[in-house]
Amino acid sequence: MELRWYQQEAVDAAIAYTGMAGTINLPTGAGKSVVIARIAAHVLQQGGRVLNAIHNGDLVRQNGQAIAREVSEHVGIVSASAGKKDWDARVVVCSVGTAFRHAEAMGRFDLVIIDECHLVSEKPDTMYGKLLAGIRKVNPECQLIGLSATPWRMDGPLIGRGVFEDEIYSAGTPESFARLLSDGYLSQLVPGPTSVVSMGGVTIASNGDYSEESFAHKIEPLLPSLIPEMLQASMGRHKGIVFAPTVHTAEMIVGMLRSMGETAEIITGKTPKGERKGLIDAFRNKNAFRWMVSVSALTTGFDVPDIDVLVCFRPTLASALWVQMLGRLTRVHPDKVDGLVLDFTGNTERCGPIDNPIIPKPKEKGAGEAVKKRCPVCEHECSASQRQCPVCGYEFPVVAKRENVVANGEPPMSVFAGRKMEGSTPCILPSTHTVRIVMDREGRQWCRVSWTDRISLLMNDRWAARLGIQWGQASAIVDAIMANGTKPTTVLLDTSGDYAKISIPKIEPATADVWWPVTSTPQLRGMVRRLVLGIPVEPAALTRAATAAGVGCQYGRLLPDVVAMLKRKLGGDAVTIEQFDQWCVSLQNR
Repeated sequence: MELRWYQQEAVDAAIAYTGMAGTINLPTGAGKSVVIARIAAHVLQQGGRVLNAIHNGDLVRQNGQAIAREVSEHVGIVSASAGKKDWDARVVVCSVGTAFRHAEAMGRFDLVIIDECHLVSEKPDTMYGKLLAGIRKVNPECQLIGLSATPWRMDGPLIGRGVFEDEIYSAGTPESFARLLSDGYLSQLVPGPTSVVSMGGVTIASNGDYSEESFAHKIEPLLPSLIPEMLQASMGRHKGIVFAPTVHTAEMIVGMLRSMGETAEIITGKTPKGERKGLIDAFRNKNAFRWMVSVSALTTGFDVPDIDVLVCFRPTLASALWVQMLGRLTRVHPDKVDGLVLDFTGNTERCGPIDNPIIPKPKEKGAGEAVKKRCPVCEHECSASQRQCPVCGYEFPVVAKRENVVANGEPPMSVFAGRKMEGSTPCILPSTHTVRIVMDREGRQWCRVSWTDRISLLMNDRWAARLGIQWGQASAIVDAIMANGTKPTTVLLDTSGDYAKISIPKIEPATADVWWPVTSTPQLRGMVRRLVLGIPVEPAALTRAATAAGVGCQYGRLLPDVVAMLKRKLGGDAVTIEQFDQWCVSLQNR
């Protein structure tokens, strides 16, 4: 099998690596198991022996099958959940929970590959610590390679912490993400309109992250308003995963969803393995229900490519956890245009987007200053946790919820796969009734037709014919346009300056090229999708999306009128999300 460009680069870098312990960063959905299999095959060809260690029983089977296809020889499996303890093969895939007690008995290994290596701690008394110590007791020169989409922990990067020494390869940069998206190897993530719940008053747990119980008490009274908002924003989406802070919150979410005619199930960290496997199979392969609600589970190793909406009611300060959660949406599927992220907790603002996350720096004991806030009355510096100023008694306000709805919240992915419009772009100008008479320096009257305050033109005979207006006196043209409006037409629009330049195309552009600007980036496509479905979008969000696409903020103000024309083109007010997505797919090759 021919590897993708980044997979080949990762394999080549691993083969060339001469250090003792390094990491490979590949985004979720990029195919780590194929890379692991190809690296293992190379070591076997050199006469060596390989161990692939994983924390998850499902991944043991998945990686074992991938390696078996690549090496064409028996692959040993060591996993209690699989009921196998085959130590003797040249390549062994093991569950760390089963293998760490028998590390020395497994024999000599020349290479250990750890999948999801962000779970490896530098502490020697952990399962991974004992496994690696036992293996290196047999072979002190055994090389270690770790793979992860998030090679860091809450207290800093993995490299230089006592286990991993080098970064072997990374495809986790914004530049690599942009290429992966453009090549169709990852699915685009787009933000949805959500109310963001303030973290004010939410306590921090002993692990340094938000307390799930504390946040649950805050969000549960808000669920009756948030669940309908979630369903409206995900209208037309096929399958979703919901991350909840506690089991009680998850049960409330499922109860509300079912009362609204939705189908939903719960998986927690304590769900029995057999029941868990059955639910995942029903969700993945049988489409038995629409919503999978997760509590402390399914953030890694959960492979359901056709999930097209993610809802987060679980706040976190850990960027690695947030990136792993977002990774549930990045896999591509034929029935999926993009992945919608409904983040009610503001995680992207705290942790960064999936392609450019905020990676914490290692903390030094006693370093740094405590976070403080200044009293607005007496200007005394108070502790960030204080509710009242100890000097003047001023009570700091506690915000329960930010009431404003963000039409286009913090984007969960900062790069876009779409083509950015540059220069003169074929666009549709909808009908307009905005017209007035202007006078030049010589006293001559002209008719100015406007679509926005920055998109307008002076009428002449060619434009009159183009806009369906009879050429004549300026006053007569004004009366005709105010009464009947102009005819929608195709133009070339250049919005690179303060005011748009409009010109008549010498050759009529293809239909797909005319419509392409309104779907040129996933961000803009998401806006148009919501307008097509009748979901209100703030004008400022439309202008931001149009600007990012290169069409220009001036054109963003015309999008509601353009979408009205599009709805008529697709079948009227009853347009379905399936019809819209099929239409988008028909433009993707432009």
